[in-house]
Amino acid sequence: DISGVLFDSSGATLIQYPASNTSMTSYVIPSGVTIIAQSAFFQAQNLTSITIPEGIERIETYTFYATSKLTSINIPASVTNISSYAFLASGLATITFAEGSKLINIDFGTFQSTKLSSIIIPERVTSIGIDAFKRTSYLTSITIPESVTIIGTSTFHESSLANVYISDLTVFNEKNKTSFNYNDSVDFYGATSVTIKQYEPEPEPEPEGALKYPPAVPTATESNSKIYKGTLEGASYGNGQYTITLDKSMSSAHNHFPECLYNNKPDPTIGKLLSDKDTL
Repeated sequence: DISGVLFDSSGATLIQYPASNTSMTSYVIPSGVTIIAQSAFFQAQNLTSITIPEGIERIETYTFYATSKLTSINIPASVTNISSYAFLASGLATITFAEGSKLINIDFGTFQSTKLSSIIIPERVTSIGIDAFKRTSYLTSITIPESVTIIGTSTFHESSLANVYISDLTVFNEKNKTSFNYNDSVDFYGATSVTIKQYEPEPEPEPEGALKYPPAVPTATESNSKIYKGTLEGASYGNGQYTITLDKSMSSAHNHFPECLYNNKPDPTIGKLLSDKDTL
């Protein structure tokens, strides 16, 4: 087109944005485009704003890699797949998914080394790939819908994740027992404290005087500051959530949940090293 952006002959695939054009700081993708091709905006370091129209279905590998000034983006409901490393090392701090999002997959490394501080995963997403949020040092909060059945290894490795919002802790626990993630682990290494909270459905009012029991949450075993399948009995519980305090100063290979708390106090039964099949 007249701005120097390259499309295929049908106009349906945006092939290349002119990253070397320093006078262009914003761009509106024209209607009729359905695919943003691999590396299309690679190192477009002057790009500060992009408008993605409804109708785009796929954002391919490395599409916005190293777009350091691109800090926010809106993903239309029509997008079904965001491919590997699509936003790697970009300046992305805010991402919004349109209501009714059809997104079903967040591939490996998609948001690695971005500046996201929080993200709400759309309701239809079923998998979050390996390293998807690795080295997101600003990331403190993520909301994961019930539809997610796979979370890849090292997905949150070296993030600052503090709060994980889950739609149903019971369902979350059952998934951890079966196929919730690759290698049976969700890696929170690098975080100092991870709190798993149930965000919906809203709890029914309980009769006055009724006994209240905390829901089940996954187990820890010896290895890499990871949550494993089972139940974390003895972790700090209150206000409908569990808190797991990790020792950030220890190396990945030797972090064995030494600072798990119970009723906000160290629990000596948790402080011990755990053998492969021990539960807390």
